[in-house]
Amino acid sequence: MKEDGRLVSGRGERAVRLDEAAWERLSDRMAERGGRSPTMPDGVLEAAAASMAPNLLEWFSA
Repeated sequence: MKEDGRLVSGRGERAVRLDEAAWERLSDRMAERGGRSPTMPDGVLEAAAASMAPNLLEWFSA
């Protein structure tokens, strides 16, 4: 980090420690929910397509 255009000692290290602590907390919570990119539930795309199908003709004719 800089103050008045100069590097300020100690603040950068503190920022890194805070960032690492936040990552530790968040990564555990993300892992409980399936990771950074949880898998898509089976059948979700088919269900979405089926729910939109009745409206497709109306959407494309507008």
